Amino acid sequence: MSNSKKHAISSACVLQSRENATLHNKLMMLDWYHANDKNQSKTARHFKENGFSYMKQPLVSAWVKDEPNLCAQANTMHDLTSKCICTICNSDFDKALIILFKRQNRVE
Repeated sequence: MSNSKKHAISSACVLQSRENATLHNKLMMLDWYHANDKNQSKTARHFKENGFSYMKQPLVSAWVKDEPNLCAQANTMHDLTSKCICTICNSDFDKALIILFKRQNRVE
């Protein structure tokens, strides 16, 4: 196998990290989209050139279709910069945490 083929295979296997947009980013993009002729390709190009390297037209299209849901989320959320809201409840963990605090308080 030639060196060029080895190089092509190895470079194809490089994993790229995926950036995620916050709700605020999505709404900002939608505002720009509506203010600039509602052109999805133009919107994607503008945001890609301005720091959103993952921005492509199909993503803009998906966000435009999901705009009512995104606006509803914005009305119910306090922090638009969150990428994920995750609530974890585990009674076993809570009990273990209480025991740990009680033990630490006895030692001090």
